Amino acid sequence: MVSLSRGIPEGRVDTLDDSGRKLLVKLLRGLPHDRTGHARYLMALLTRRLENPASVIQMLAKEDRNLPGATRHNLIRVLRGEIESSIGASAAALMTGETETVDCVRRAERLLDRLGQIRASGAATPRTDKAACDVADTLGGIERLISVEALQQDRQEQIQQLLPVELSAGLEHAETYRELESEIDNVIRLGDRIDKLGVDNPLRHRRERLRRDIDGRRTEMMRRLADTSADPAAQARARAGLYGLVRMVEMLDGPKAAENMRRDGDRLLAG
Repeated sequence: MVSLSRGIPEGRVDTLDDSGRKLLVKLLRGLPHDRTGHARYLMALLTRRLENPASVIQMLAKEDRNLPGATRHNLIRVLRGEIESSIGASAAALMTGETETVDCVRRAERLLDRLGQIRASGAATPRTDKAACDVADTLGGIERLISVEALQQDRQEQIQQLLPVELSAGLEHAETYRELESEIDNVIRLGDRIDKLGVDNPLRHRRERLRRDIDGRRTEMMRRLADTSADPAAQARARAGLYGLVRMVEMLDGPKAAENMRRDGDRLLAG
C-alpha cells in the first residue's frame, strides 16, 4: 500500500503513468498466493487516488503476459466493485448535502467526469448508471440553475440594476456579468456532461428556459434601443446593456447569432 501510494503523484491524477503501471504489476505479482485478498486494498487505493480508476480495468486486461487470466479477472471484478461503491457513496452524499453552493456544483461536475470516464472505459454497470441519474436529479433541483429569474432572486440586491439586463449601468457591473455568465455556463457545461451519460437531462429543459428568457429580453431590448436618446450617457448605458446581452446570446446560441444581434443593436443606436 505504501509503495503504491508513493508511486502515484500527489494531487489530482487522471490515471497511472507507465512507471505507476509497472509498479502496480510488480506489486500484484509479488503478493503471496495465500494472501491474494490483499489486492482489494490496492484496488481501493487506486479508486481513491485516481480521477479515472476505470482506466486500470483496461490496463489489467492487457497484462496477459504478466498476470494469469484468473488473477486479472478477479482484480477487474474487485476494482469494478470498489468503483461502484465509491461512486454510489459520492452520489448519495451529493443528494443529501447542501445543494445551493458552488462546492456542490464542483463536486457534481467531478462526479459526472468520473462517470463519463467509466462509461468510456466500458466499465459502466446498473449501479453507476443509477448514480448518474441521481447526480442529474440533484442538479435539476438546484434553483440557481433554473433561470435568470431564479438568479435574480438569489442575488436580488446585487443584480437589481442588471436585470433586466438592458437597464445595466455599464462597466461597474462587470463582476455581476461574470457571475451571470458563470451560472449560464454551469447549465451548458453540466448539461453536456449529462447528455453524454445517456440519462434524462433536467438541465436540457433549464437551457431551453434560459434561451426563451434571453430571447424575450433581446426582443424588448431592440424595441428600447430604437427609442434611445442621443445623450452620450444614455447611449453608453444602452450599449453596455446590449453588449452584456450579446454575451449571453453567444453562450447559448453561438458567435454568429451574437454577432447578428450586435450589428442590429448598433444599427438601431446609430439611427
